Parts: sequence; C-alpha cells; structure tokens
Amino acid sequence: FEFQTYLYVDEAHSIGALGPNGGGVVDYYGVDPKEVDIHMGTFTKSFGAAGGYIAGSKELINHLRVNSHAQMYAVSMSPPVVQQIITSMSTIMGKNGNDDGKRRLNQLARNTQYFRRRIKHMGFIVIGNDDSPVVPVLLYLPAVTA
Repeated sequence: FEFQTYLYVDEAHSIGALGPNGGGVVDYYGVDPKEVDIHMGTFTKSFGAAGGYIAGSKELINHLRVNSHAQMYAVSMSPPVVQQIITSMSTIMGKNGNDDGKRRLNQLARNTQYFRRRIKHMGFIVIGNDDSPVVPVLLYLPAVTA
C-alpha cells in the first residue's frame, strides 16, 4: 500500500450506466479494476433486481464474511432475482448475441445529455458530472417548481 489505505469505490449509481462498457466509474475513467481494493454496488438500479455486492480480494471478502454483523442476518437471494441480475449483466456485456447492451448504454447517455441540457436551459442549477445519469438540481425555492 503506497498510501497505507484502501481505495473504496461506490458504484451504486454508476454500474451498468456509466462508461463505454457500463462498468461504472472505473470503466468511465479507464482505471484497471484491479487497482481498486473494494468495489461496492447495488443490483436495484441498472439491473432491476434486489440486493448488492462488495467485491475485493479473497482475504477481504473472507474477513467480511466472518466479521460482518450483516452476514449473520442476511438471507440468500432468490433464484429469480439472481437470474434477473445475470440476464441484465449479460445484456450490458453484450453476451446475449446482439448489441442491445451498447444500444441501451448509448441511449441512456443521450437521454442524460438531453435532460441536463433542457433543465439547464430552463434556468435550473445542475451540478455533478455531465455524463452521470444522476442529475442533482439545486432548488432554492421548491414552490417555484410546482
């Protein structure tokens, strides 16, 4: 560890939605995923399922399995939820025999750009990364939006 710390990346809103291959922030910035110590994300947004994941070294995952309180109370995913995640990942990765994943990623990127452009044109203050499908808008007088 050069800096004596872990690099933890929260991909909850970016996995399956950001980057040329839908690989999230890591994919978007062209970072080798092996350079990230801990990846965390959900299956509820881009995958339309439930649950989430933590990925890291075998040593880290084993430590979490043994020491995490959540592990004591967690239940396994149901087979239909697991299948939904596998199908969504296969689509995003282009493993279903067509380019539907790329088409969907490109459409999301176009929708994001269009939405940001239009809402800025309406006078709203939009913050965050221009390519992110999460669009934070500052509202000083929420009543004005009604």
